[in-house]
This record gives sequence, structure tokens and C-alpha cells, in this order.
Amino acid sequence: MHWGQNHVRTELTSTIICVRLASGATGEAEAVPLPQIYGETTASMTAIVEDIASLLRNVDILDTRKIASALSFFMANNAVKAGIDMACAVARVRAQGGDYPDLIDAAHDKVEVTYIVSIADGDELINDIGLAYNNGVRSFKIKVGRDHRRDLQRIKLIQSTFPDIRFYIDANETFTPADSLERLRDFASLGAFMAEEPLPIQNVQARRDLRAAAITPIVADDSVFTARDVERELEIDAFDILNIKPNRTGFTTSMSMIDLASGAGKGVTVGSQSSSSLGALQTAVLAFSAGVNWPCELSSHFKLYTNLVDFPKVREGYLHWQDLVDCRVDPSSLMDVLQAEAVMEN
Repeated sequence: MHWGQNHVRTELTSTIICVRLASGATGEAEAVPLPQIYGETTASMTAIVEDIASLLRNVDILDTRKIASALSFFMANNAVKAGIDMACAVARVRAQGGDYPDLIDAAHDKVEVTYIVSIADGDELINDIGLAYNNGVRSFKIKVGRDHRRDLQRIKLIQSTFPDIRFYIDANETFTPADSLERLRDFASLGAFMAEEPLPIQNVQARRDLRAAAITPIVADDSVFTARDVERELEIDAFDILNIKPNRTGFTTSMSMIDLASGAGKGVTVGSQSSSSLGALQTAVLAFSAGVNWPCELSSHFKLYTNLVDFPKVREGYLHWQDLVDCRVDPSSLMDVLQAEAVMEN
């Protein structure tokens, strides 16, 4: 997968974090090391888990404040702390006889699913979209920013091949204050229904001005790794829609971020961020929360040859809550397949 200025990813290596309670109840979560984004590697995750675990031993699973305190003791380590928090949340509901769907009270019957399209051309581009299209997806996030003219050509090729899809863009901070208005207008003229992180985070005034231009809704992602980031971005009013990645913020913080954004009248989407189907399941549950009201990225696992759980089918562009309820994770079966290598297609 290609995105941003020069990022390339060809395989997925996940760390599966398991929590076991004294009662025997277990919870698991997928933590994806993304060194180019969060600075984490499989080795660093493995090391820090031991340190965090030492603070969590003998802590009551219902004492969410003490769990949060243990996680906050260590700076950064976004994905591994998110995985521990999610695993604890799953163990908590399993101790009460529930499972993933019981983490939230569903506010929607269905959620529109999007698929992330990497920077590619010709047959590679069409095949990438075709993979998700054939799996029921009709909404796509298209990575842009390296070459504007080429990006417009790619979108026109996609639209001519798949005339019934809709799309938005993710620039990964590659626009500049000088060209952002023109670029965004070009994409909006082709039908982009929102735009994620067009400008570098440090260009605060330019980001405020671009959002105020109201060309298409602006999505905050790279700029909102934490709840504190959301508070800052709300204060400067630089976004319309918050993209929450539970794989970097876990369950507890993600729910807080949803409340912050929706309470301020902002839209919310969630994304599974290049995870396997287990990470997609973790994310999908939150997609049905009250406050989440935009299409959600829940299909990156389509790129994988091997997946950890059977994710529900996307039907006519949507993931349905009842299908998610019927999707149960068997922890013992999950452990059996963890030796399988999950390698991404290009």
C-alpha cells in the first residue's frame, strides 16, 4: 500500500494482546505496529507490554480509572496501550457473559463501509478497487497528494470503471497553503464528499481558513491522536469530522473522543487502520455508537491473504448490526491461527 509522500507497506505484522482475569474470562485485541506513524515496532510492543502488565496485576477489571492510570504512566506507545485497553474492555464484558457487540449500545442498524485505496495506476488501481467492490463496498477513500494531475486522472479512471461508487480523499498533509484551495475545489468538482488532512498540522491558520472555505467537509486524523488533541482542534475549529482510530486510542479513549466531537456538533467516523479482521471487528463495534454518523473504514482486511476472524459480509455498501452481533470470536480458535502469516497484497 502506498500513501503520503513516500510511505509504502507490503505486509502486516500484528501483535495480539491477551488479558486473562482471575475468573478465567479473557479478552484479546490486535495492536498494529506502525513505526512510520507511532514509532512502535513488534519488539517495542513486546517490551512495553511487560512493564504495563506489572502495573495491572491484581487490578479489578471494573476499576477503569486504575487501568487508565497504568496506561497513562507511559508516554506514547499509542497502539500497544490501545490494544491493552481494548483487551481489558472485551474481558470485562466476557466476564459478564457478553462479547464484542456488548461493548456498546448500538445506535444504528447499519453503517456505510469505506475502503482505503492506495496510490496506484492502471490495472493495479482498478484491481485494488475491484477487490473491495466485489466484497460489497461502494464508498472509497482515495489516497492523493504526490501528483495532483495524476490524482485527478486516477479518480476519473475509477469513476469511468465503477460509475456507482462514491469517494473522498486523504491527502496525508501533502497540500500546501498556496495550493490547497485549488486542489480541494478540483476534487470536490469530481464529487469528493469529504477530505482528510489536506494540510500539514503545523499550518494552523491555513487549516482554519481551508475549513472556513466550506468546499467540502474536512476530516481530522493525523492531528488527533489523543483526546487532548481533539480538545485543541475543537478550540481552533479546524475540522468538520473526526476520524477515530481505535487501534491507536483503544476503547475508553475512543468513546471519550466520540463524545467530545459529537458534543461540539462535529461529525465522527472510525477507521481500522491497516489491521486484520480482528482489528476491523474492534473498530466496527464502535462504528455503531451514537455520534458516529459518517462512513467508516472497516475493510482494510480485504487486502490480506490470511485473517484472524470471520468478519461479517458487507451488503450493498453497508455493515449491518445484526450481522456483527452474530459474529463471535472464539478465543481458543483465535490462538490456533495466530501462527498463520498475514501478508498484504500490494
